[in-house]
Amino acid sequence: MTGTEAGVGRLQLRERARHRVRRRMGLIILLVGPLAGLAIIIGGLVALGDTPPLNLIMIGAGVALVTSALLGVVWLVQRRRSDPPLILGADLATRRAVHRAIRAGHSDDTRIDLLARDLIARSPAQAWVPWLYVLLALLQVVLLLLGDRSTSDVVRALITVPFFAVAAGYFWLYRRRMRRYRGLVA
Repeated sequence: MTGTEAGVGRLQLRERARHRVRRRMGLIILLVGPLAGLAIIIGGLVALGDTPPLNLIMIGAGVALVTSALLGVVWLVQRRRSDPPLILGADLATRRAVHRAIRAGHSDDTRIDLLARDLIARSPAQAWVPWLYVLLALLQVVLLLLGDRSTSDVVRALITVPFFAVAAGYFWLYRRRMRRYRGLVA
């Protein structure tokens, strides 16, 4: 493959990646918007008996405002990220091969190696995310200890604490594998 063919291949991957990011963003907006509306309706129906209608309108407006602001921030971040990783434009088998290569620490296929290196280079350094999971797990434990320890509180803690612990561990493991790919970082 010549340099020109490789450049065209990268351009196609990049364009498919941008299209996939835009499509995902549209899906998020289509899912989150109606869910916020559903939450407003359910909240209004639950509180209808003893809540004045003006309070329901204010709560609904607040939820709509917060949801709109969050969706706007997500949209701006995605729009600003105009150069997504090339792997987003690849087919499913290629994406799986790239993740296997990252897990193994290397790949003999130069195309997979280039996609893995591009993914690593474009991945944001989010070292704070695992700590957020740990903090949320600790918060659940503290809330359980300070609360009345009802059955629902205990069940909630038994479900969420292991979930947050596993999520933090998986995130740390994946970041470590990415850093150690082909000795990029010792």
